[in-house]
Amino acid sequence: MTGMSASYRIRRSVEKNAPEFRALASRRMPAFAVPFGRASNTVPVFCFHDVQPETFAAQLEFLRANGYRTLDADQVAARIRTGGSDPGEVALSFDDATWTFWTYAFPLLREYGFQAILFAIPTTLSDDETEYPTWDDHRRGSCGREELAGRGGHRPFCTWGELNTMHRSGIVDVQSHSLTHVRVPIAPRVLDFVHPGFDPYYGNFDIPLSVLDESGGNRPALRLGAPLFRSAPRLAGHRRFCEAPDLVEELTAFVRSRGGVEFFADPGWRSTLRAIVRRRPASRLGDRETREELATAMHREFAESRTRLEQGVSGAEIRHFAYPWFAGSAQADGIAEETGYDAVFGGPDVDTADREGATGLLRVQRLPDGYLLRLPGRGRRALGSVWRGRIRGPRVEERGPSDASTLETATRWFYWKPATAWFRSLELQAYEAAAPELAKPLLDLGCGNGLVARMLAERGIVDRRALYGIDLQQRDLTQAMNGDLHTGVARADGRRLPFPDAAFGSVVSNGVLCAIPDGVDQVLEEVLRVLRPGGTFVVTVPTDHFVDSLFWPRSLGRFSSRARQIYVTRINRRLDHHGPYHSAEAWCRRLEGNGLKVDRIEGFLSGRAGIVYNLLTMHVFRFVTVLRWSPAFLRSGAAALLRMALRRAYLREQGHLPRPAYVVIVGHRGHGPGSAGNAWSAPTGDE
Repeated sequence: MTGMSASYRIRRSVEKNAPEFRALASRRMPAFAVPFGRASNTVPVFCFHDVQPETFAAQLEFLRANGYRTLDADQVAARIRTGGSDPGEVALSFDDATWTFWTYAFPLLREYGFQAILFAIPTTLSDDETEYPTWDDHRRGSCGREELAGRGGHRPFCTWGELNTMHRSGIVDVQSHSLTHVRVPIAPRVLDFVHPGFDPYYGNFDIPLSVLDESGGNRPALRLGAPLFRSAPRLAGHRRFCEAPDLVEELTAFVRSRGGVEFFADPGWRSTLRAIVRRRPASRLGDRETREELATAMHREFAESRTRLEQGVSGAEIRHFAYPWFAGSAQADGIAEETGYDAVFGGPDVDTADREGATGLLRVQRLPDGYLLRLPGRGRRALGSVWRGRIRGPRVEERGPSDASTLETATRWFYWKPATAWFRSLELQAYEAAAPELAKPLLDLGCGNGLVARMLAERGIVDRRALYGIDLQQRDLTQAMNGDLHTGVARADGRRLPFPDAAFGSVVSNGVLCAIPDGVDQVLEEVLRVLRPGGTFVVTVPTDHFVDSLFWPRSLGRFSSRARQIYVTRINRRLDHHGPYHSAEAWCRRLEGNGLKVDRIEGFLSGRAGIVYNLLTMHVFRFVTVLRWSPAFLRSGAAALLRMALRRAYLREQGHLPRPAYVVIVGHRGHGPGSAGNAWSAPTGDE
């Protein structure tokens, strides 16, 4: 699986950080933020997007410890106009009204006694009446971190009810962040195409609005194969390039006819789609909107967002506007003033000079939230620390409740194999998401040397006091027995398990079924027999997409599909003892065909991550077999750099996995007669 094209990533990265770069180059940053900044008596306004509770709590604690007070949008505008701001006053603004504001920011603001400005997008808000849990519920022990984070996948923005609750509290000042927050194409230059590895961000914000979206509520849709033209925020003042609808339909239909997601397994898919675009003359790619159409569309973003928010949030007075992506224009400023706004909030590049006594529309500078800890006071951060944090992005611990800790756990047990540690950490995270706790007693089917079971036990997924293992390899069994983890281990064949019926509450098979050349159905029949009714079966297997991550199949496939097939079916099966590779759906059908009901599938390795893993394990380390076991190498800078690279790769591979190379499948045995288990003694030797 490929990610976004390099040119697309570079362009979006430059655009995202351009306001800050311009502010630094023109010395518009305030003096407290950077040593070479401009002295100003304006109120510092900080801009947040997603909120991580520990980080945000630390920022609020810094403000409280140093006696800072927070302002709402009206107070910010009044202080700027009169020039009467106090050094102890700041403003906290939040863009997009994502679920993290309701879940984390609102409870913490209430706890610390601060207020905030929330810039909301009415077309992203829903009438969902579900009472979603918050950080307060988690701290009371009524819900876990996973339950809080689970909302982001299906309800990424606040609801109208939540906005009303927060506005009534007096803590949150709701204002406008445009009607749609959309980007629009501005030139007939295709930078990339929508594909399974494309990250559209919340609400598909990173997908330019297509002409096909005009009748769909003006929200960009995710259409595989759709062209991504050079684009800009709607309010940046560029005339929109309206792509030809039949071009979009031709590309998306072509992708569908080639199997949809399967089409993108071909390494040359971008060239194929670009060839379709190049066949068209420039005159048939699309047309530009008129200046009148641009003004009408921009007017709607200001006027209709204000109307909807005032109607949807009882008692709200919408007088302030925050530009999406910090991107406004002189024309947008004029329309904002025309539609009754008092101030527009931009980015770091807004000029704050000579605004005292200003009339008409006010332009307000905002700084990224990382600069908050540059405010004067006890605990102030060094500028280098702030910039390092912005370059790195959120700490690993802040990406999710278990991301960092699973990596730490896996590294402890596979410290001599950084690539394997990375793979196992992804696997552990999938286990925690799919089957956070397994009933005992538990059978480890194909336990090997016991290291995977040790990790599961350390994470609390399995209970080591009732953990039994079997394997055919005596050497691995000896290591497992010496590890003193399993209650009992035995040398046995999975097709003839030496246990009575209904003996186990759970059975785990980690990467074993895919290594059985024949007899998988017999193994599954035995699993069904030894499982108690309602008992859980967890299996980890590579999918058919894993083949795409292997070096030789990918290389041979560029020249001959026949050579690729021979390697996969004959050579690779002997080398890695895996195969044939089946899709996740095929594995599910096989499990259910043997009486096990599938409850959940959790992917944990993208195709691109599989390529990285395969190259590291199959090529980089083959010529340093001695070094990888060497304590000197483990302590060396090379090993540290490798671990750092793997950590970065690990972070990139979190999130959307449309074609996972590995999956964890969780199923159960249905209830039926004979549910009582039999008394038995665990074998401890060969059978």
